[in-house]
Parts: sequence; C-alpha cells; structure tokens
Amino acid sequence: MRNLGRFFLWLFAALGGLVIIGTVAVAILVLRYEKEPPQMPDQAYLWLDLTAPVPEKPHAPTPFSQEAPQATFLEHLNAIEKAKDDPRITGVVALVGYGSLGTAHIQELRDAIADFRKSGKMTIAYAEDLGSFGGGTLDYYTATAFEQVWLQPSGGVGLTGLALETPYFAKALDKLNIEARFEQRQEFKGGADPFTRTGMSVPVRQSLEQMVDGWMAQIVRDTETDRPQLQGRLRNLVDNGPYLAEDALKDGLIDRIAYRDEFEDHLRAEAGVGKDGDYTPISPAAYLAALAGEADDNADSGTEIALIQGVGAIVPNGDGKGLWDDKTFDPYLVADALRTAREDDKIQAVLLRVDSPGGAYAQSDMVWREVQRLREAGKPVVAQMTDMAASGGYFVSMGADHVIAQPGTLTGSIGVYAGKFVTQALWDKLGVKWERVQTGKNAGMWSMVTDFSDQELVKFRQFLDFVYDDFTSKAADNRGLDKAGIDRAARGRIWTGEDALQVGLVDELGGLPEAKAALRRLLKLDEGAKLSFTLLPHPPTLLEELQHLLSAENPLELVAASAVQSTVKAQAEAVLGDLSALQTNVGMIQMPPIRISR
Repeated sequence: MRNLGRFFLWLFAALGGLVIIGTVAVAILVLRYEKEPPQMPDQAYLWLDLTAPVPEKPHAPTPFSQEAPQATFLEHLNAIEKAKDDPRITGVVALVGYGSLGTAHIQELRDAIADFRKSGKMTIAYAEDLGSFGGGTLDYYTATAFEQVWLQPSGGVGLTGLALETPYFAKALDKLNIEARFEQRQEFKGGADPFTRTGMSVPVRQSLEQMVDGWMAQIVRDTETDRPQLQGRLRNLVDNGPYLAEDALKDGLIDRIAYRDEFEDHLRAEAGVGKDGDYTPISPAAYLAALAGEADDNADSGTEIALIQGVGAIVPNGDGKGLWDDKTFDPYLVADALRTAREDDKIQAVLLRVDSPGGAYAQSDMVWREVQRLREAGKPVVAQMTDMAASGGYFVSMGADHVIAQPGTLTGSIGVYAGKFVTQALWDKLGVKWERVQTGKNAGMWSMVTDFSDQELVKFRQFLDFVYDDFTSKAADNRGLDKAGIDRAARGRIWTGEDALQVGLVDELGGLPEAKAALRRLLKLDEGAKLSFTLLPHPPTLLEELQHLLSAENPLELVAASAVQSTVKAQAEAVLGDLSALQTNVGMIQMPPIRISR
C-alpha cells in the first residue's frame, strides 16, 4: 500500500513538472516570437484561405489548441487594403469553397477586392469545388470578386440559387402529448411558429420570400457587373445549374480548369520564377505581423476609436470568455466594453460591429442603454451590421448615431416571442404524477408541466405587449420614425439591408470604409484623417494566458480543462449546433430557426 502511495506521489510530481516545463517552454517561444516578427519577402502574393471559417472576433489563444491561429475578417480586410499600395505584394490569391462566409461578409470582401483591383495587380480565385453537391451560389458569388476563377477538373459550380427551410413541430408535439404555449408580436414574427403551427404563415412566407428575392437580385447584379460576359444570362444559368467544370467553362462561369499544382505553377510563372521556385504566398496574419515589425513607433497613430464586436446569439448569462467563440454574444462583456470606452478619455468614438440573430430582451436593452450613455457623453457611435442584425441584434444597433448595413444584411425582425411547453398530458400518459408546493399565486407560472392559469396568462401577455411597445417606441425614437413609419418597418418583418434603408432602419449601405468615413464626419475630422482602432475588451495574449495558468491555485486542472476544450470543441459544436431550433425561449427577441441552402 505504501509503495502504491509513493507511485502516485511520484506520478503527480512528474505531471506537475511537465506542466511547469511545458508552460515555461511555450512562454519562451511566445517571447521569442514577439521579439522576432515574420520577415516580409521581397515579392509575395497575399494568400486568402476562404475555405476555412474566418472568425469575426479574435479568439483567446491557448497553448494547447490544435488549431492554427486564423486572421479575423477585419484583419483580412486590413491586409487587402495595405497590400494595394505595397509594391512587394504582386496580387491576391484566394482558395474558395465550402461556404465559409455569409452574404454580407461576402459583399464586404467583394468591396475590398474591387478596391484592390484598382491597383492593376492580379486577383485570382481557385476552388476544388464550388458547391456542386451542396449549393454553391454564395461560393460562386465570392469567387467572382476576383478577375480569374480557376476550378479543379473534378469540381463543379453549384449555381442553383438560394432556399430557406424551417421545421414545424406542431404535429410531432401533438403525438408526444406536448402543448406549445407560445405567443408573439406581431404577425411577421415567426419565432414561435415552429412550435405552434404545422406550416408557414402567409405573412412569414411573404417576408422570407422578399428577403431571398432581394439577396438573389444582389448576387445577380454584382456578378454580372464583375463578369460582363454573363450580362443578362445569370438568372437563366441559375435555373439550369449545377454545372460540371467543362460546362461552366463553356458558359463563361469560370476561366480555367486546372489542378492545384498546375495553378501553383501558373503563379510561379507570373512571379517570374522557375517551376521549382518559390512564389511566396503570405497569409493576412503573417503579412500584418511583418508590417507591425516594420512600423515606426514614433509615427502618429491617429484618433483613437474603440472597436467593439457583438457576435452570436445574445445570451442572458454570459461567462465573460465564451466556449463557442463567435457563436455567443456576451451582453455583459459588450456593455462593460462600451462603459470602458465612455470612461476612457483617450477614446473619442466607438465602432460597434454587430452580427447577431438576437436573444434575451433585458440584456439587449442593457447594451442599448450603454450606447445611449456614450452618445450622452458626447462620444459618437457608429453601428456596422454584418451578416445579421435581427431582433436583439438590431436592438443593440439602432441607437447608434449612424447605422450601416451591407445590401445583404438580414435586418430588423422588430418583435418578440415567448412561451413554454406544457407536458402534463405526456406525464399522465406515462403514469407520472407531479406534485407541487408553492407560496405565491403565480409561483408556478413557468412550470413546464402545467398550463398558464387565467391570471398567469394575463401577466404573460402584459409582458409581451410591454416588450413590443418598448422595442418599437425606442426604435421609432432612435430612427426618427412616426407611428406609421415604425409600423411599416416593424411587426416582426425581416429585411435585407437594401430594403431596410428604404424603410428607415439604416442610414447607409456599406462596410468598414463607410464606417470610417462616418466616424470622421461625426468627429469633424478631415476626410483622410488617420484612425486608430483599439479592440475592447482586449483579448488576452498567449503570454497573459500562461501567466494566468502559472498564478492559478491548481494549474494542472486548468491545463486539463484547456486541453479538453481544444479536443472536444469541434465535436461538441457539430452535435449541439442545430439544437437551438428546439430550445424553449422565454422573453426572446430573436430570429426563428432557419436553414439556408445556398
């Protein structure tokens, strides 16, 4: 027994030693990296891998992550902008496919590539496949931002249009003896419909059809502009897709068919090096790091602007860091960042970048209030909405001094739904009897067993009416809309950004360049005045993460947790990703569950 105890003692000591040695080793590597930034080659292509997810927010680093660091979307835009005037960058090359970007992000990227093309430098996209078996309309939309589109011989172009699908569970719930007690405000708000209806209502169908038709019109317009050979033909091509590579080439959808090695040989030839030479691709992250290493520390940094990002569903109990990265909008973290920006004298304005389907009402209102306080303090706020600013996502954006959306930004859905499932009949059928003791007449109001009493139902409806009235009155005030105007824009309707501009929900269409121009106008700066963006809250560096680990009472436990998180994250997301469609939402101002085929 004593020998067994010694064995475990030595085992734990060895594990602890390994943790410390590993931590110190990684810290040394971090310090070395910080001292020796990547070197910029004399000639390079800016290489964008758009087949991998491009995060909106920077992710907190971990020494145990198995994933290579990926540049954020804004870092991609920044790299493209800087590469335009950098003589060492001879072009932009992109790997495209597998649906990594949404409509508005694609439009923002397309704008950046269009601006880069003014330099006369090469832009070229390569794809193994453009969604021939999964819908490739948005992949193709991405690719056509580039002058040339190359495709692998075995690939195809899945140009088939767009489709939205949403499930309706009412009959399934009936079979399970479960009653859905949900209500919503108003008729275009479809969040509760999947639980209470057997099919799509006329108003919801009308709203969704208008949105998808708007997206398709934008895709056709932009694609035919960038590929004049398709002028007037794209609609017909969409109706006859998908296409094998040879057919896509004949119809002018692509420019070349080649394997990846042949594509890279072409890049070498363009760079003027031999077949075995190095044409030097450089990623946005490496390029920006190299430029940072060359920067003049004494250069004027410009007017300081806080960049605050609200990404994902607005959760009522954010944990400050978020296991799922871009998938959850921590309202407490965002509100605290807005507060910090208001109290920091160095920060002159805020760019609030939002990509959210909405979520908890009270927490959305909390973030909205902090935006108002910033404006009251004399610090302008520009809200830039990306793929989605719906319900709570629009709520947190609408109070800004200037609201910007891309033409394809899903916007609005000003409304509310809430409710619960009643499972009494199910339990009765199973022979299970629930008993309750309570104090307070309405204490069991949110029981998932029993239905609302008459008194509870009155209170429930009062809450919904209050939320809808509060949302619409604040939206009308922020956007300068009269009663008729807000009624026309609200009632749960969802809009593309282009349509939202027409009904007064946004001020301008565009992306980061338009947001910068708006900030300069609001601050009364010259048109070309330099802006310096400070990300709030500041994500911890790898060294800070290591310092946290070393200062912990039980570093071994933290190491294990970090390692497990990195290992199971992808599997957990795959399993849990679609379950939000079945979640019971109480007091939610959120988009209904929709699957987009593109």
